[in-house]
Amino acid sequence: MPSFQNRQELVNELEYHYFIFLLFSIFGIVEAIQLYHQKQRKELTIYLFLLLPGLVITVYTATQVGLPSIAEELGSWFGWMSQ
Repeated sequence: MPSFQNRQELVNELEYHYFIFLLFSIFGIVEAIQLYHQKQRKELTIYLFLLLPGLVITVYTATQVGLPSIAEELGSWFGWMSQ
């Protein structure tokens, strides 16, 4: 488990991971659009089933919860931040 010296390090790490997760979600949406236009419905259904949880997490995180809040919540869960 990573060891963070202060809150800012944790926030920076979470921002980096969220950015990577967001990029993968965007590429997933583009791939789903390509499958739709190629009329590969069975593959599209499976692909969307696998992509949907990531999209829900991405949208929720982007619209409802700020990154400092996520850092505090994860810190409290895993004991990364000193009280």
